[in-house]
Amino acid sequence: MLLIVGNRHSSLPLEEAYSHCNPIGSICATLLSMRDEIGLREVRQNASQLVRRAQAGERLTITVSGRPAASLGPVEVASWVSWASVADVFTGPGDPEWQADRDRLDGSLRDPWDQ
Repeated sequence: MLLIVGNRHSSLPLEEAYSHCNPIGSICATLLSMRDEIGLREVRQNASQLVRRAQAGERLTITVSGRPAASLGPVEVASWVSWASVADVFTGPGDPEWQADRDRLDGSLRDPWDQ
């Protein structure tokens, strides 16, 4: 969340952002974005903290000169799927050119590492 307090910019969690406001009718803060954008300099200075935020599920956009350059977020865990969920992929018609392509092979298949 980008918080502007007066002329200051800082990335703060929402609860912390609200704590900086004067509750009595002030225009102390404007929340600009729900997506965190952080500059490369901040990444260098706070790498460990930012990685922990990403591990916790937060997705961060790293900017260079104010333009999005990279994304930091949680690792997407690969998982196995059941045959039933992918079986439809193999039920369609086969490639009609398959036999012609197979006949193009010269039969000299070899292991490329055995040279």
